[in-house]
Amino acid sequence: MRPTMAEVENTRSQNASCPPMDGAAVDAGRFDPLIGTVLAERYEVVRKIGEGGMGAVYEARHAVIGKRVAIKVLLDKFLENQELVARLLQEARLASSIGHENIVDVTDYGTTKDGRAFLVMEFLDGESLAQLVLRDAPLP
Repeated sequence: MRPTMAEVENTRSQNASCPPMDGAAVDAGRFDPLIGTVLAERYEVVRKIGEGGMGAVYEARHAVIGKRVAIKVLLDKFLENQELVARLLQEARLASSIGHENIVDVTDYGTTKDGRAFLVMEFLDGESLAQLVLRDAPLP
């Protein structure tokens, strides 16, 4: 199925602040307080992957077993929004119950020290939809 132009533009805007996929350094002028912290006493936050309207996604590593994971954290501006917290929990429950090879597996849920909800997912290394469209457009 072909993405709409609105989806492509949304993906582009979400990825505008993302670090490059080649591992190059991120703009040192932008500080993210989650990078370098440990969530739930086991997930070491390594880098920010992207940000959307409701949350940010980070690459992290399990502190004990070393497994790479992706962590979606609600933006701090939604700290008091219980409706969005409930939606994120519902997303975690539904995604973790599917168990399909084409659906990212959700493995954990928790809150940061400042009270923001997060969910932990399997880490998938690859390119964004925006990168795919720019490289291969038009898509079949």
